[in-house]
Amino acid sequence: MEDIWNNNMREIGWVESSDSEVGGDPDELMDEDPPVPSPRSFPTRAPIPNLDLSVIIQNRDFWSYCLHLMGRVLVVGREDRRYIVYFEHLDDMYFMYSGGPWSVHSALLTFIPWEPNMVISRTIISKVPLWVQFRGLPLEYQIPRVARQLGELVGGVLEVDWAPLIPRNIRFMRVRVLVQIDQPLLMATLLPLDTGDLFWVECAYERLYKFCKNCARMGHVHGHCP
Repeated sequence: MEDIWNNNMREIGWVESSDSEVGGDPDELMDEDPPVPSPRSFPTRAPIPNLDLSVIIQNRDFWSYCLHLMGRVLVVGREDRRYIVYFEHLDDMYFMYSGGPWSVHSALLTFIPWEPNMVISRTIISKVPLWVQFRGLPLEYQIPRVARQLGELVGGVLEVDWAPLIPRNIRFMRVRVLVQIDQPLLMATLLPLDTGDLFWVECAYERLYKFCKNCARMGHVHGHCP
C-alpha cells in the first residue's frame, strides 16, 4: 500500500517552519492578506415548528436498518476473484443478494447462493440480476402484468417492485431481471396501445457497471470496446 503520509505532508503539519524565523523580502512581509471579517450572528429569535416526534422516531427506525447491517459479515475463503462470505443474520444476506449488483473499488460484486456440491473454482457467473426501470408508460398500463411482460424482454424476471399503495410511483415500473453479462442490454421497446399505435418505452438500469454506449454491454466503457 502506498505510504500516503510521506506523500502528503500537509496531512501531518507544517514542515521546516518556525514563527521566529528571520529573513525574507520586506515588501512581501508588508503585503499581507486583509483580515477575514467575522461571520454574521444568527438571530436569537425564530419561529419553531410543532413536529410530530412519533413520525420522526418511526423514520429513524427505518434509517437504522438502511445505513448498516445487523450482524457480522465474514470472508470465509477466497479462490482467485471468488469469495465465500458468511452472514451472521439471514436478513443481511437477503439484503445483499437482492440489492445487487454492487460496485467495490470500480469492480463488480454480485452474490450467488450456495448449492450442494459447489466447487468455487469452477463457478462461472454468466448472468447478473439488475433492476430495470420502464419509463414513459401510460398510467393505465402501469400494472404488474405489463411490467412483467416488459421485463421478460430484457431477461428472466425475478421480481416486480409493486405495491397497491396510494400515493404511488407513477414515473416508472421497476422490475428485477437476470441478464446475460456478455449480451447487449435492451435500451428501449415499443409498447402496443389499444388504439393500434406504438408507444416508445425507455429502459433505465440501476447500478449499471461500466456500461459501453457503443455495444450496449457491461464490463467495459466506450474507450475499451473490443
